[in-house]
Amino acid sequence: MSERKQALPNGPLVGILVQVQYSPIVQMEEYIPVFQGCVRKNGYPLYKPIETGVVRAGPHGDPEKAVSKQWVFSSADTQQTIFLDSEAITYQVFDAQSLPFDTLLQNFISLVRELDAIADISLVSRLGLRYINSIQEKSNASWKDLVAKEFQGSSLPTHIEWMDNELRMFSMQRGVVLTDLSITSNFKVTLSQNSSGMKYPHGIQRFPTTKPEYFEPRSKVTFLDLDHFILFSAAPKAEVFARLLEIFHALHFILSDVFFETLITDKAKKLWQ
Repeated sequence: MSERKQALPNGPLVGILVQVQYSPIVQMEEYIPVFQGCVRKNGYPLYKPIETGVVRAGPHGDPEKAVSKQWVFSSADTQQTIFLDSEAITYQVFDAQSLPFDTLLQNFISLVRELDAIADISLVSRLGLRYINSIQEKSNASWKDLVAKEFQGSSLPTHIEWMDNELRMFSMQRGVVLTDLSITSNFKVTLSQNSSGMKYPHGIQRFPTTKPEYFEPRSKVTFLDLDHFILFSAAPKAEVFARLLEIFHALHFILSDVFFETLITDKAKKLWQ
């Protein structure tokens, strides 16, 4: 989290994702060997191409099968991963507790500039920053003691004999005015739970495995998933890239403020210190 709100060393932060989306680069596959050569020498030696079957609407509205290609590059310990496709570059960091945010951000910006030098990005459509927090249910610390009541959802009638398998879901999205940047952004927070002890929400995986990771012992996990992003209407890259550092810092500060000031309780802050 931010420097003025020191990251909690025992906190629930399990992953950070930083992303730039751009106008489609149809020939991206042609640039992969050069990009892979650059990132391999800079700490991401693991590499794997991925093809996924997708169904899209055809020119007349009929469903058509297509193949979505993605290229994955990872550090040797798999703590830091780059996901690249024809429309986005995403930097996924699992050891975020030990990696200062400024270092993480500089790493990502270097990757974006490396890609731009090779593939020549033209227009930017989205910038995003996402924090994933996983709270494992423990006998001495229930999620209800750690998450603010406003985000716990409503209660059901007590006279009904409910089974003890409750899972909660809460989501909120708000627009944000980033006054200093004269930009509007979108903030979204989602609380969800799983009963099997999964460490990450669906869609998050540690390269190169595709198997879910679990907390041990396995118990209910509460995810606090915070996403802050800016949508552009085909913004020229020069205008956006010149401000990447300050834009991502602005996204970061909002995420930090919401987490510390609204989402978690005083008990949580003491427990995770």
